[in-house]
Amino acid sequence: MSEFPINNVFKFLENHSCFILLESGDFNQENCFSYIFTCPLKIIQCFKLQEVKSCLAQAQSALNQGYYVCGFLSYEAGYAFEDVLFKKQEYDFPLFWMGVFKKPIIFTHYKNKFNSKSIKQYCKQPLSHSLYTIKNLGLNVRKKEYLNNLGKIKALLKAGDSYQVNYTMKYKFDFQGSQFALYQDLRANQAVNYSAFIYTDNFKVLCFSPELFFRVSNQQIITRPMKGTAKRGKNFAEDEQIKKFLSSDVKNKAENLMIVDLLRNDLGKISEIGSVKTSDLFKIEKYKTLFQMTSQISGRLNPEQGTLDIFLKLFPCGSITGAPKIRTMQIIRAMEKEPRNIYTGAIGFISPDQTGVFNVAIRTVLLRDGRGELGVGGGITIGSNSNLEYAECKLKAEFFMRAIAKYSDKNSSVERKQDSDFYLFESMRWASVSGFFLLDLHLERLKKSADFFHIPYNHQLILDSLNREVEKLNAGYVYKLKLILSKNCKPKVNIVIVSALKSNLPFKIVVSDICVNEHNEFFFHKTSKRGFYEQQARKYRELGFVEVIFRNKKKQITEGAISNIFIKKSGVFYTPPVRAGILPGVFRTYFMRKNNLRVLEKQLYLKDLFSADEIYIANSVRGLIRVYLNSAIN
Repeated sequence: MSEFPINNVFKFLENHSCFILLESGDFNQENCFSYIFTCPLKIIQCFKLQEVKSCLAQAQSALNQGYYVCGFLSYEAGYAFEDVLFKKQEYDFPLFWMGVFKKPIIFTHYKNKFNSKSIKQYCKQPLSHSLYTIKNLGLNVRKKEYLNNLGKIKALLKAGDSYQVNYTMKYKFDFQGSQFALYQDLRANQAVNYSAFIYTDNFKVLCFSPELFFRVSNQQIITRPMKGTAKRGKNFAEDEQIKKFLSSDVKNKAENLMIVDLLRNDLGKISEIGSVKTSDLFKIEKYKTLFQMTSQISGRLNPEQGTLDIFLKLFPCGSITGAPKIRTMQIIRAMEKEPRNIYTGAIGFISPDQTGVFNVAIRTVLLRDGRGELGVGGGITIGSNSNLEYAECKLKAEFFMRAIAKYSDKNSSVERKQDSDFYLFESMRWASVSGFFLLDLHLERLKKSADFFHIPYNHQLILDSLNREVEKLNAGYVYKLKLILSKNCKPKVNIVIVSALKSNLPFKIVVSDICVNEHNEFFFHKTSKRGFYEQQARKYRELGFVEVIFRNKKKQITEGAISNIFIKKSGVFYTPPVRAGILPGVFRTYFMRKNNLRVLEKQLYLKDLFSADEIYIANSVRGLIRVYLNSAIN
């Protein structure tokens, strides 16, 4: 499988005045195609509620004539489908916008191949790098107002008007520069299967939704509502704890189940009797910044049902309204400050054979007239903690905040984060007599990190790459093999001969006066983002030290630039715990498992190094080495 060649595609698209890109950014067996729609024969759109059903009919007519339709419905289009909600009203953003197309360009991820020759000439012409600026970023609802509104919503919940209300607000900002560059930065922080980029003269939509609204094929329909959110951890162990918590949390499961029941009811209106089924209840899906809980409901459409008729009964998706839907939409209309527009609407396509996919347009940026907006929200129940709900809204925007940090001005109050251009690697010892040292532990760690960062891991391909390189090596030498794994490339192996340590005996270490941030997620994984460590290692190596040891912001000992550290006292080894902000070294894991009663985790401080009977550093290439602490330490 191959990642979508976004730079080349944008080079192809940059001269088109109107296009739609539907990208499977985290492709799998279900989502293995990405679609590009250009040169629409016609745009079907409206700004008035009374015209929405007419637009649906026009789109259905185009399908019947053998064309594709692709585009979106804004959230407010849903008012047109219920008499209680309908009133003659005109909006300043399209309620319904769909292009009519002959056919799309399709990229098959399994084959790394386009179905069109027209784009192939651009595959060696990457898009020139462009920048953008974002200023005056802020929420359109202050926290005090948000908390006050949640109080009003809870009063309505207590009165029985609703069981759950999905209340939302918006980040607003000034935008100048390249929408293409913004899309690329956002996709790096939110790799999902229902991404979309809609480009027109009047507006641009950049959507990174993880949520499927519906998929229909051969009269079979599935919907996968998303309800339940938790922030990712810093490493694999934390992820597992958080995932376990979310999967068993009563509040999140209750919210999810409410929406499942609502959608079962909605699907029942358009499906054959007895065909509606629920599967994968409370499944936890992992994304770059958070976990989400989903459930799947499926049914078989009534034979007389037109594909676009699905919107009449299902839209908008219950996961972004609440339950019961109609009364809750009335509450939302009264409580929210302005129209949601494309946010929480739906983006997708339908083909002439009535096959189609639409997302729920969350994690979605709308750009027009030099301004931008990003909607965030969450489901409010009677048991919701208002401050935690506010924090969850901000969590859902984290993919945006991370991406834009390097382009934002000081007024936006965005914390600068690490960028996403990095690779994983493992440094492994190999000798002709003994073969690889601790290979299984290296690959165990690599797989966990690949899973954490959403990097494809193919065990057999990695073993084949290593074995091919080993066949080239000479007997009599000890080698270090650096196995590199990145998102876009096959495994790569670099080889060097392991030489003797050049420092004079006894081997000395020094403690750096620079403290590291123990919350940096990259410290827990072996990645190319170790430039600071490498620079410090070179600096102190030139001064005659074999290793430099670091402390975190709490002044706790963490690790060396290329080694874990151990102290020995009264016959027992102690090493800092992973939570201090360290890489769980392969030799460290091996040594602790082998000597589980004599090697313990313990928070260490500088005084512990001075009072230790012995000090050791270790990695899987050099093994365990006794060292001595430099006496001249600040």
